[in-house]
Amino acid sequence: MEQNIQQNKKTFDGYEFVELAKNSALENGTVQEGVPQVTYVYKKKEIKPPVGEGHKVTHEFKSGTEGKELPEEVLKLLPKVQPGKVDGNTVIPTEQNSIKVETADGTWTFEGYDENNKNINKSDVTFEVK
Repeated sequence: MEQNIQQNKKTFDGYEFVELAKNSALENGTVQEGVPQVTYVYKKKEIKPPVGEGHKVTHEFKSGTEGKELPEEVLKLLPKVQPGKVDGNTVIPTEQNSIKVETADGTWTFEGYDENNKNINKSDVTFEVK
């Protein structure tokens, strides 16, 4: 006994079509008694966990004079936070041109960072400005 068939792949949430099984009948055509059925092979889609914001790089100005607070004119020059840094990566501080700020309370000079680069190791990092 012959039977005409017309099969279509289905879609399932969380799965994707891979192939027709090796012993599958064709998707379209005539099937005879004793011939295998049409068999589709699907695989579960890999679900990647959502990527969070990652780690961040911050910068911190510190006064070279013990007990002396930095003036607002200096603090407003603090580089912006660098968000979204990936664990295991090496990061560098925001480039800072030589800065000299004169205030009524004295002269403040940017001399560089505590390090040229740092590694993200499961936490945020902070570059200290000298």
